[in-house]
Amino acid sequence: MVVIAVACTRAVDSLSDLLYGLFQLHERLDLIALGMSARGVAGLLALVCAMSLTHSAVIALLALSVAWLVVLLTYEWPIALRMSAANPQELLRLGSMQTCGRLIMLCVPLAFVLLVLNATTSIPRLMLQHSAGEQTLGIFSAVATISAGIGLLYSAVGQTALPRLAKMFASDRKQFDTTILQMMLFSCGLGAPVIVAEWFWGVRAVSLTYGQHSLVTRGLVVGLVIVGVLSNTSSLLGAAVTASRGFWPQLAVACMVLAVTALACSRLIPSMGAMGAMYASLAGASLQTVAFATLCRKS
Repeated sequence: MVVIAVACTRAVDSLSDLLYGLFQLHERLDLIALGMSARGVAGLLALVCAMSLTHSAVIALLALSVAWLVVLLTYEWPIALRMSAANPQELLRLGSMQTCGRLIMLCVPLAFVLLVLNATTSIPRLMLQHSAGEQTLGIFSAVATISAGIGLLYSAVGQTALPRLAKMFASDRKQFDTTILQMMLFSCGLGAPVIVAEWFWGVRAVSLTYGQHSLVTRGLVVGLVIVGVLSNTSSLLGAAVTASRGFWPQLAVACMVLAVTALACSRLIPSMGAMGAMYASLAGASLQTVAFATLCRKS
């Protein structure tokens, strides 16, 4: 029942994502931000209230789905109707089966890219739990959350730049290359200070947050922050590759990154624990960044 409830939340979330694609096409990221904020607040209130009253994860998740559905119907859907300048019947029309088939074939490689990259992120944690136990996994996961905050900034830049990059790729390749360079400068400008800050204050920050018993080392903190910066940089490069419609090459890169990460984890985690998981993640993130940069150069 929990799995079914989670599926309901993902179904509503996917509908919102489809509408966000329309907003993104019109470069109205402000509407996406407002919609995500409304969904966040409404979903959190529904989840907390339902959990407090019923102590049931299933009911809490269903309440979350309902809250998101209310935001979808009252905010996102009306804006999509106005933006598309069409009536509901026209907006709901699926089009010909041939068009749907082409769209599915276009999306399939990107779906598998996300699946493989998610598996790549999970493999070090799964192997670490199996080899070193839940306490070591908790330390690793706690330190890895440091880069989550800056990841939101990288994601915002990538989502904002994607529609413009697609237009530039079709009309102005020089400007396309210039924009990619600007995105890489942004990554360096944001990532370098974060790495330096974590070198001096990372261990203290993690220890204050999770307790002195976490036994965090500077090498683990700085290493996982570098992994986060490289992963976020590769996501910016991935946006550029997506804009150039390099879908199948992305899948090939994702599979290589998965294989390298899994192999490194199997060799390093049994003997090095959390540090081994960090080195394995670093190997995968480095390969992904270099490979996506190469695809951008060849596009």
